Amino acid sequence: MKKMAKLGLAVVVLMLMVSVAFAEYVPFKVSLTPAERLNILNLLPKQSNVIALRTSRKLELEMMLTDEEKSAMGMKIVNGAITNLQEINWSAVSEKEYTLGEFSVQLIIEELKKLDRTKQLQIFQLSIYDKFITNPVIDKALKEKEKLDKE
Repeated sequence: MKKMAKLGLAVVVLMLMVSVAFAEYVPFKVSLTPAERLNILNLLPKQSNVIALRTSRKLELEMMLTDEEKSAMGMKIVNGAITNLQEINWSAVSEKEYTLGEFSVQLIIEELKKLDRTKQLQIFQLSIYDKFITNPVIDKALKEKEKLDKE
């Protein structure tokens, strides 16, 4: 009887731990422009472990531009490359909201941090960097500037 009570207690504790673990996870919601979506797709690893590659593929399928979006922006693609980058009307397609899983977000953050660490982050990637990574140095500087502006 004592063994059954201990087993029952263990099951209850395990169920509580699992429910707490799932309760803490909050999906990451982010709105992305077509340009940001393409930049994220270019960030994703082409070689990695199977989980990262499957996550990359899933993100690719979710974020790739539709034929309608390409047409609305006047985008021309030849052999998989955009041929009229300077002529594209990026504002013709509005932002889309995405709900990303934890591993997808982690994968994007990891790639952005890698670019930042190796000083390869480019100006057109800043908006996605700002959306996925909180930079405490910048936040602190902005708060100090606001404080000075009020005085």
